[in-house]
Parts: sequence; structure tokens; C-alpha cells
Amino acid sequence: MIRLLLEASDIACIVPKPDGSQLALANPPNNLVIAEHSAPLGWLDAARRALSIIHNTYGVSHG
Repeated sequence: MIRLLLEASDIACIVPKPDGSQLALANPPNNLVIAEHSAPLGWLDAARRALSIIHNTYGVSHG
């Protein structure tokens, strides 16, 4: 179910597990963010990168 939601997203964010493994998507969206670190820093990295994509694509500021 999670894979389907991520594959249908405009921007999908994947945060690896502490062991470095990560969820694989069969049909990833064009905007796929894979964090370099596991949680919690990985979530921060993924969110910042996703917001940057939104800003660059749609011109929406994230203050």
C-alpha cells in the first residue's frame, strides 16, 4: 500500500532504515527524494529537498 501511494505522488520521499536498506519502488515518480541518512536526520533532509523541488517547480515559497 505504501509503495502505491509513493508511486502515485508528485514527490515521493524515501528515508532509509538504520541498516541502510530502503524501500524500492517499481514505478517511481519523476521527483523521487532519497535521503542520505536514516531518521530523524533523513526526514529533515527529505523534507527540505521536497520543499526545494516545490519551490523550483511551482514557485511556492516555504519561508
